[in-house]
Amino acid sequence: MRARFANQRMLAVVHVSRVVSGASVALLVYAGACAPAPRAPLASGTRCERACAATNDEGERAICHACRCKEALGGLPPPDAITCAQGAEIPIYRLEDGRVVETKENGVTCKNPALIELMPAEQACTPGSRLGQVVTETAIFRYICRRAADGAAYDDLGVIGHNPKTGATCFWTAIDEQRTDGVIPALDVTDGDETKLDALGRSLQLAYEGDRCVACHDGDPFLYTPHLEGAWRWDTDVYRFGPYKQVRIAGPPTPIPHRHLVSGEASACTTCHRIADGRTCDTYVPSSAGAIDESLPYQPELRRSHALARWMPHPPATWGPAQDAAVAHIQTCCASPDAPSCRWAPIPSE
Repeated sequence: MRARFANQRMLAVVHVSRVVSGASVALLVYAGACAPAPRAPLASGTRCERACAATNDEGERAICHACRCKEALGGLPPPDAITCAQGAEIPIYRLEDGRVVETKENGVTCKNPALIELMPAEQACTPGSRLGQVVTETAIFRYICRRAADGAAYDDLGVIGHNPKTGATCFWTAIDEQRTDGVIPALDVTDGDETKLDALGRSLQLAYEGDRCVACHDGDPFLYTPHLEGAWRWDTDVYRFGPYKQVRIAGPPTPIPHRHLVSGEASACTTCHRIADGRTCDTYVPSSAGAIDESLPYQPELRRSHALARWMPHPPATWGPAQDAAVAHIQTCCASPDAPSCRWAPIPSE
């Protein structure tokens, strides 16, 4: 099986707990809320144990990755639970005569382009992408299927699985491809079935631990941007402020390599979500506070509207002097992390 380590892209955002009317993401509940479920350690001599000992074989590492994730997350959803068709379509909006309207056309600009840095500008406003969610007893899985610019296929698939009790998080991200069926292959390849391994390797990077994903998903596993506004699950936020760590093949999960801002001066923002020192500092803070990057395909009208140019906090009408002061402090700390007034702490892993 040939190596699959191209183009790391993944689902993403910042987090707010208000339920938005009309949002509808596919929600499959296997057995209630995200309660802890102890998992037995991998038994010596099992298929998983043998795979995890074969560190130089990509297929075996993929099996080990599935074993580690299955153990950490309390199981992995079957393929029929995370097909693209199960997800909710991500609406694309435009401003027309001062009104926000949904569009089915792939325009050059829009109100809510995708902000993932690897996406070409001509694809950022393409309608038809989908966002889905599966909730089990022990984990939340969210997945995204991004439409190609021509609308004929999905050219990016990504899944994040997170155990909000322990913080253990697994990432699966696509290779470059054109899938018309919208099928995400089986994530559970713990039995070593060659057919499933081959299907997984043709769609997703094998044995990928998410090291590039956490550059953007720097403070929490799930990242909100206005691109996802019409499909985001605002009512599922038990992961906010909880532990967060990466599941590893070679050993136990490791802490996320980021810090978050804990200064009191930032509390108007950080009482709702973390502000971490990765892409949150670089991109999401200025963009969410109205400093829209001109290289992104936003409609020019947004830059002339105080309310529309801001996507934090929710609702925008609550923006005021406290938020202005908090953003000023955050921007100071993002630019000069060692400034005397800036207090940082590691992202909690326990």
